[in-house]
Amino acid sequence: MFCIFAYIKIAMGKLKFVFFCLIILGIMGYACKKIEVDDKTLVERKFVGRWPLKTHIEIDFKNNAILRNDTTSFTTAATIDTLIYTSDMKFTKGTSTVNYSIDPTGENITYTTTPDSTWRINFLRVNSIILSHQRVETIGADRYVYYVEEQLIK
Repeated sequence: MFCIFAYIKIAMGKLKFVFFCLIILGIMGYACKKIEVDDKTLVERKFVGRWPLKTHIEIDFKNNAILRNDTTSFTTAATIDTLIYTSDMKFTKGTSTVNYSIDPTGENITYTTTPDSTWRINFLRVNSIILSHQRVETIGADRYVYYVEEQLIK
């Protein structure tokens, strides 16, 4: 009989521990509520700050043949151009400042220049961004494609 009470006492001690663990997990689950953040807001938050321009690539095509393939890498502090994105949707490159906006899906960024310039956000990480811009032009029977890509690294 004493043996049965000993087992019950041990089981009750374990039950209290399990109950305590369940309460702790419930509190942690309540504290870690999900906050809905849309893609646009997330991308806007990632862009804010100073972004040194690491690489600038320009490729021009004429009827699918490469006319120009320029890659400029900025390695020294004297040549690095720093782009600044602010939380009030202002973009500064060199001495010029323009407004920018990000589309609701967080895939494109549009600068308010004349004409407006829309760039695709190809890659967005904590310390790097890759932006690309493509313009297509038809002159007579020839089709020209101008592609620009910029890599920004903090």
